[in-house]
Amino acid sequence: MTTRITTLTGRRLKTLFTAEELLCLPADGRRLELVKGRVYEMPLADDRQTGVAVRIGAALETHVKGNSLGAAFPMGTKFVLGRDPDTVRAADSAFVGRGRIPENGLHQGCFPMAPDLAVEVVSPQDRPLDVREKIEDWLQGGTRLIWVVQRVQRTVTIYRPLGDPTELSEGASLDGEEVVAGFTCEVRDLFV
Repeated sequence: MTTRITTLTGRRLKTLFTAEELLCLPADGRRLELVKGRVYEMPLADDRQTGVAVRIGAALETHVKGNSLGAAFPMGTKFVLGRDPDTVRAADSAFVGRGRIPENGLHQGCFPMAPDLAVEVVSPQDRPLDVREKIEDWLQGGTRLIWVVQRVQRTVTIYRPLGDPTELSEGASLDGEEVVAGFTCEVRDLFV
């Protein structure tokens, strides 16, 4: 369940924050995101959610690095999806194509734009409305492909900027389409 942060260490937070200010807030073990300038605390990942995110991330990293496609990002990497007011979301795994990596390379802090692929692993404490809002933020920010992994149902739902979502069950193969060229994995392998 997403919680809006209104105070921090007994002090009231200002109304709107920038991506840069978000990075200066003490997280104290919390996952903080920014939605239209407002700070929210996201549910912490449990071991099963982390396991699924690590399996997807490792498979993406191996494929992306082996084919010089760009950069794969691990769980918790923050991406700036909008400015003024700022929206910063963290993915459970993500990919940015080689042509979109800044010339000065990767750096600490938030990645300055939306990833090409964002992966969200839904946990039992995630509210459906929060998941839908996050999908919408990814799409509005420019993400071209989103995989929403439902651990309990053992499915992956694919979202794209145009068209209806596609749901894959355990017997299907997950495909990177033109976004992560050549990437495939079996959906069942995510839930080992």
